[in-house]
Amino acid sequence: MEAAKPRLAKAGVISLLVRVLREKQHQWDRASFWAASALWNLAFDEDIKTQILEEPGVLEALEEARRLGSENTKMKARGALWMIQPQPEETKEGDQPATGLSAEDMQKLGAIENAKAQVMLSYEWHHQAQVMQLKEQLNARGFNVWMDVDRMMGSTLEAMAAAIESSDAIIMCISGRYKESQACRTEAEYAYTRKKNFDSSHGRKGLQTGWMARNSRRK
Repeated sequence: MEAAKPRLAKAGVISLLVRVLREKQHQWDRASFWAASALWNLAFDEDIKTQILEEPGVLEALEEARRLGSENTKMKARGALWMIQPQPEETKEGDQPATGLSAEDMQKLGAIENAKAQVMLSYEWHHQAQVMQLKEQLNARGFNVWMDVDRMMGSTLEAMAAAIESSDAIIMCISGRYKESQACRTEAEYAYTRKKNFDSSHGRKGLQTGWMARNSRRK
């Protein structure tokens, strides 16, 4: 799939996807779900991300899907917008990230005043049991560990950003499902752009290719 992205972009798929989002045809919501999802996937390639940003009407079309679509379509549109649009500059050491989260969400994240999670575990939901074991092992060794057990980050990208910003290091628990998950890939990309220290724990061999190989180099 990664190797096919440049060919798809060259063939004009970006314009086609934007047209799908903008045309209110029969089953618009379903079509918009897949179009926004495709744009989210394409945006993991930096060169294609630039092409998407240059496509007339793309941001407006995604914003409309984010406002008017079903919950699933809104989630895909938010993810695409998050990946496509430039993120705020990296916060300086000692500064608190401006997340816009409620006090309740911040408490769930552990991002409370004078508290900072040492390690964040990034994982795909189906492997939660194994990752919980890793969390317990790290806790036993004196690490303060944060992991998403309520699927906050799958639906709230700001929550994902707050968790990464408040962590000293990220451990990516990589599996086949992790590599295929848009939410997990977005976490990994955001951690990379924020220049966070991170390492990867592999559930299977042969998965560290393309974007994952680039992201996993920073230790």
